[in-house]
Amino acid sequence: MTATYESEQKELMESVAESEQTLSSAEQENVDLRTFLSVIRQCTDIQELTPALVNHLISKIEIFDSYKDENRKKRVPVKIHFVGAGVIQPPDAKMIREAQEEMKNAAKSA
Repeated sequence: MTATYESEQKELMESVAESEQTLSSAEQENVDLRTFLSVIRQCTDIQELTPALVNHLISKIEIFDSYKDENRKKRVPVKIHFVGAGVIQPPDAKMIREAQEEMKNAAKSA
């Protein structure tokens, strides 16, 4: 009986630890998003992209090794880490087509 109790207690403790970690991660994401939004609000009327503005909005830029695609064009992968928001992936052609189809279907339904 004690073995069952100890086993159950161990599982519950692990579950609590996982939940606390998830909560902590969510709180950090919330803080990061608030930071990003406060930075963006300061940049409402951008006339020129200056080094100071880039430093204000971007925390890090990663440039990876180049490669040649199927059309023999040289490609260089780049990751831009925004302050407070992290990496924001631009949509690829497939995602854009899907979004356009959804918008057309929504317009037909309305």
